[in-house]
Amino acid sequence: MWNFNKSLLEDENYIELIAFYCPHILEKSHDVTDKQLLWQLIKMELRSKTVSYSKQKRSKLGNKEEVLQKKLQELDHKICNGDDDDVFD
Repeated sequence: MWNFNKSLLEDENYIELIAFYCPHILEKSHDVTDKQLLWQLIKMELRSKTVSYSKQKRSKLGNKEEVLQKKLQELDHKICNGDDDDVFD
């Protein structure tokens, strides 16, 4: 079962993304007359956009963490090898 990560509601980029897609979702489903079916379609589309956004966000965060870890290792190496002059360059 999928659970919505409510911290996304504090993410301005996510809010803008959903605000952008909502009219498109409604337009895409304009011919659906059953309200329950319409609601299920809307939820399905929002879930799809949310999962995609979350994956991209997680990937970017992982890449940023990787860069920071590499930088930390470089600084640690400089400190351990007595290269104190180069540490804060």
